[in-house]
Amino acid sequence: IPESVAGSSPNAEFETCGASVEQHFRTDTYVGIGGEWLASNVERAIGVYEAVTGTPRVSSTRQNLDYRERNVSLTVNQLLGDYWSAGIGYRLSEADLTTLVPEIPSAVNPSARGQQRSVLHQCGLHLGFNIPSGFFARADALWMRQMNGGENAGAVPGDDFWQHDLYLGYRWPRR
Repeated sequence: IPESVAGSSPNAEFETCGASVEQHFRTDTYVGIGGEWLASNVERAIGVYEAVTGTPRVSSTRQNLDYRERNVSLTVNQLLGDYWSAGIGYRLSEADLTTLVPEIPSAVNPSARGQQRSVLHQCGLHLGFNIPSGFFARADALWMRQMNGGENAGAVPGDDFWQHDLYLGYRWPRR
């Protein structure tokens, strides 16, 4: 479970499953499609203040987190002559988090039971240059859009932005 969503969950276990099919064509075009499924169930103790008999005291209670994420991606890359390459990729990711604090009634604290859902779109473009002496350069542009749903839709708005990266470097011989 991403820490930005649920905080730290030490020793959390993930079940993962993924598959990918990739194909190279005679035109030096490379195409790939993949999918991935992730799941995690976490039971942890969280700190609470109890004020049953007047003076508040520090205590803890159980919290159950159920996380599911599904991803699908598509990539197309093309070699352009001896030194250039270009590509485009798209990834769709959907994540669901169900939170339950069984010992706290939802009438007392509505956040004791919650459902959060996010959908992330990523589209990337890249152009690369690589010469046999080892020098290389690459420019990437990545567009991301996140849409939130469930009970966090109003409190955590989605976002839409571009990220641009430039790489310049050298690869040692035989690397």
